[in-house]
Amino acid sequence: MRYLQGDPDAAPSQIAAATGLQRTNLSAVLKALEKKGLVERHSGRTDDARGVQVHLTDAGRANYTTVRGEWGHTVRAAADGDTTNLDAAVTLLTTIRNGLTRMRPSGPPPSP
Repeated sequence: MRYLQGDPDAAPSQIAAATGLQRTNLSAVLKALEKKGLVERHSGRTDDARGVQVHLTDAGRANYTTVRGEWGHTVRAAADGDTTNLDAAVTLLTTIRNGLTRMRPSGPPPSP
């Protein structure tokens, strides 16, 4: 859902690569979100009918906003409302996110 906020017209392969999910796992997630009315799948922008684009619905946008608001309240309460180091925390968390993204394997996972 977070990825679709920045790219509301994304192919499943883009979402999988950006989130680090395997395509089969992403497919299950998308089916569940679709069933709840939070996303829709449409034919892609190309002439290739096999191409699919995933779109947030209005309900999906509203749900995401609600969840982010609740998460913000929870984090604020956990920090006792202390925002003195908020900029440093955001910078560190962004660095961590970017580092984890860079560390993702680019190919299929190794066989067990």
